[in-house]
Amino acid sequence: MPSFVAIDFHLPFLVDGMKGTQFYGTGLVVSTNPPLVVCDRDTIPISIGDIFVTFANSVIIPGKLVYLHPHFNFVVLTYDSDLLADTPVKPATFSDTPLTQGDECYLIGVGTDQSPVIKKTTVSNVGNIGTRECSPPRWRAMNVEGIKVDDPVGTQGGVLCDNEGKVQALWVNYSSQDEKSNDVTFMSGLDIANVRAVVEPFMRGEYPKLRMIDVEFWTMRIAAARSLGLTDQWVQRIESDPNSKHSLLYVLSLLDTTTPCSQMLKVGDIVLELEGQVATGMKDLDRACNNETVQMVSSPPLSLQGCT
Repeated sequence: MPSFVAIDFHLPFLVDGMKGTQFYGTGLVVSTNPPLVVCDRDTIPISIGDIFVTFANSVIIPGKLVYLHPHFNFVVLTYDSDLLADTPVKPATFSDTPLTQGDECYLIGVGTDQSPVIKKTTVSNVGNIGTRECSPPRWRAMNVEGIKVDDPVGTQGGVLCDNEGKVQALWVNYSSQDEKSNDVTFMSGLDIANVRAVVEPFMRGEYPKLRMIDVEFWTMRIAAARSLGLTDQWVQRIESDPNSKHSLLYVLSLLDTTTPCSQMLKVGDIVLELEGQVATGMKDLDRACNNETVQMVSSPPLSLQGCT
């Protein structure tokens, strides 16, 4: 519990794309030197607003936003540690073992009454996070996998961790809309490796320099790709890969038609290979996060270079 904080976010006025002016949720202290807290983007959706962080359910101090992730559902905050005096604060520890289907873990979070919630559970699925385009438009998660567990309990947020308390995923709230444009939310786990890629540079005193392919991807079954002309040679290669999910990435939409990536890729293109390895899931996109140029083979075949 010394690693959890409560976060309140207040907008000074209602702006386009926001469903309200007050948001609240749970944050996780990931470092005390420098002081860093992470939380989901349903708690802090944009950078315009006042942030208040509550420690030990008793001390409230202002927070400052330092990073909004453009694709993944989390933000990074900092705070003035001198304002906490002797308030107990303990940074969470990270696990190097990712969660996969069938793994046992512990869901630890904070309930709506700020009491601790703990449950031993099992990972039921690791799959794509799907969010609809909202009206009016607002930020939404894309190109990311979510971790689902059996019978989750109600929380404002938390973590999925092993029996030693090492965090394997953040338990975060996603915001979207249904077919009738009604706001909906759902909880899912976000692999802690995605968070560490941003947090660890801050801990070294550096600003993270991440690169993303500015295209929205989704996955399709191999059978569907066959009907679009996927050859038997590619099918055999995909099925023989030990990490294959027996699916393929394809371009769902273009985020910016002026960039090199969007000029070379088209909606419907199937990604066969990324950085020399077959690409069968959203996790494979991580290979492009730190590269200035990306080698990609798609159907129809092409070599994609210079994506920044």
